[in-house]
Amino acid sequence: MAKFVVLFALLVATVSAIASADVTSAGPPFYVKGSVFADQCRVAYEVYDKSKPSGLDHLSDVEVELKCTSGGQVTYSKGTKTDSKGDFLIEVERDCGDEICKVSLVSSPDSDYQDKCEGRDSCHVTITSNSGIVDKLRHCNALCYSRKTPESGCPQLLQQYQGLDESN
Repeated sequence: MAKFVVLFALLVATVSAIASADVTSAGPPFYVKGSVFADQCRVAYEVYDKSKPSGLDHLSDVEVELKCTSGGQVTYSKGTKTDSKGDFLIEVERDCGDEICKVSLVSSPDSDYQDKCEGRDSCHVTITSNSGIVDKLRHCNALCYSRKTPESGCPQLLQQYQGLDESN
């Protein structure tokens, strides 16, 4: 009987050690990474412009916010701003489980870019260790603000996407 008690205690200790190791290695913090671009032609997708050093216009100092909800109630909220390259990184200090988490545009400091691109103004992210995703980094699709009026060179820029050539 004593051997059974010792064996049982050893089994319980092993199982609890394994369980606690799993929770710590897979738990928070998580990170949500994304970017905000400037839609210069009002088409709601990135337009490559060879005349620009990076080829794309990204917006700096744009406010974005992550909100997680459960049953219609906000359970977690954290905001940040984009850097000089238009990128953002939000650290999430907890596992949000089955909550619905969404990153949304809040505001743009650029007066030419105040219109949020429809369908590109937010993205959903899964922030839990119980999703099959091993990495703690979560990616958000690129978000965008549209220019009030398209830039004058947009028709030429958009031709590259239409397969048109002026020489034909």
